[in-house]
Amino acid sequence: MDYLATIDTELNTTADSPKSTTIKLTAGYLLGGFLYFPSGPAGKLHCVVKHGLHQILPVNNGENYALDDAVVKLHFGYMIDVPPYQLEVLTWNESVTYSHTLTICIALDPLVKQTRKRKGVNLLSRIFGGNS
Repeated sequence: MDYLATIDTELNTTADSPKSTTIKLTAGYLLGGFLYFPSGPAGKLHCVVKHGLHQILPVNNGENYALDDAVVKLHFGYMIDVPPYQLEVLTWNESVTYSHTLTICIALDPLVKQTRKRKGVNLLSRIFGGNS
């Protein structure tokens, strides 16, 4: 499953008070995706992705993406199996002239719930009504 968000960040926002965008997911395994910085921000548009309290993009805490005319391929290998199933994208824009837009795409392999076998019951006993 792919999740896509286009985030327009107003000018004069800061790292101390960034714009927060929530991407709601299902339970599953984050495979990858991409971040797209169009031409124009000139390094003034910043982005961090968090899961709960943990920063997952970029991996180094305290770092952020601030690019211009670039696509960043994402390779996660990260399981989300405990609610809430969501990512928080924090963006801020140091430009004093223009708002800037970032596109993020997340690829997720959803968890498939497995049916559990009932204890003490097998297929033959259900068919023939006896205890096997």
